Amino acid sequence: FKLTPDAEQKALDLFKLLTLARDESFGNARTARNLFGMTISKQANRIVNLPNISEQVLATIDEADIPTVDELRSSGVRMPPGLDASRP
Repeated sequence: FKLTPDAEQKALDLFKLLTLARDESFGNARTARNLFGMTISKQANRIVNLPNISEQVLATIDEADIPTVDELRSSGVRMPPGLDASRP
């Protein structure tokens, strides 16, 4: 997969927030795996109705594909305390 510059920045910002708010229960690998799974699901939902789906489209992650804090939280991903839901 290749992230667009905006998607890369959103993912970086999200991981910075997660890292800043971590506590002893924070599991980075599990969180990263869950974030990746949600990203691929959102990407699939975004491209399913596109008229032309090329290999490039299939391999590209857009900013809209990166989940927000609220989406992660509502999907059951354990979020460290203190995260501001209005960010990424």
